[in-house]
Amino acid sequence: MGILNSLFKKEDNKEPYEGPPENRALINYIADWYKTPNDENYKKTVLELMEGRPVLLLPSANKVDIPDQWQVAKEDTTLNLTSIFTVDGVKVLGAFTDEAALLNWTGKSTVYTAMHSNDVLLLCEKNGISRLVINSNAYNMFILQRSRDEVQTHHIPAGTTVRIGTAERPLPKRVLEKIITGFKANTNVNEGYQYLTSFADQYSLVVGVVLAADSQDARAAVSFILQDALRGEDLEQPVDAFFLQDAEWLRTVRQIPGSKFYTK
Repeated sequence: MGILNSLFKKEDNKEPYEGPPENRALINYIADWYKTPNDENYKKTVLELMEGRPVLLLPSANKVDIPDQWQVAKEDTTLNLTSIFTVDGVKVLGAFTDEAALLNWTGKSTVYTAMHSNDVLLLCEKNGISRLVINSNAYNMFILQRSRDEVQTHHIPAGTTVRIGTAERPLPKRVLEKIITGFKANTNVNEGYQYLTSFADQYSLVVGVVLAADSQDARAAVSFILQDALRGEDLEQPVDAFFLQDAEWLRTVRQIPGSKFYTK
């Protein structure tokens, strides 16, 4: 856990920035955000990563000849990155704005690949990486995480009568296969169920999930899997996620015929 802890550790002592000139605007935006952590400063930093030309250094195990000056990776370059981690199912990528920040994290000289920040974001999108940590364990650390704006949380008041049963119109096979693929890639998901639920005259199809370890990150990881599987699908009924961490709830759902669709 030492590496993961350092990935999210923040230090307050500031140091002068001596990295690539392309990154100076990004560093200034991050500094402004730390000074005044509001939505506007965060948005400026994110837009610089998306639309500017900052260069991020990605620790790698690529066997390459190290030139006197760093170069930006070309398109279709094969990468063997060493700063990808999984935290309760959420894939995290560590990147750095300069060699000093990279050395501060690794504690030793390390081979790295330089990529423009917008290409790094595309790499994250294509490879299911939901969180980008820039300059981990440094004075100018910045975390960019995939949005969960599409997710709505519903609270069921205590004492509410909830009816559950077999789904007459289960998820299409193509959608279920995408969810199963996502669950297989997430070692923290133990079981998956689908069933119909109703309360307060509202009906929905539910994907019930049993987690090995329950946490906000673990639930976010499942939300991302479901978002990806349902994106672009035109379903006849709403789909909810329910985390079956309560033993009584889990026993009840397990009794629903045909409800289980995934077991690790």
